[in-house]
Amino acid sequence: MLAYPTPHLQPIYFENHQSSLLNPSIIDAYIISEQAAGRYSRGFTPAELEQLIGPFRTSPL
Repeated sequence: MLAYPTPHLQPIYFENHQSSLLNPSIIDAYIISEQAAGRYSRGFTPAELEQLIGPFRTSPL
């Protein structure tokens, strides 16, 4: 049986994996380089993002 998936009614997000805390300077440098290249926007709080795009789901790093 096929059904239309129901939309998310609230955001679903998870904390980043603990390994992301082992060397945050590498992650920060990568994000800065992606922002400089125009491939990343600024960071958003969950509330800001939900206001912009509605309920969302994330994948942790």
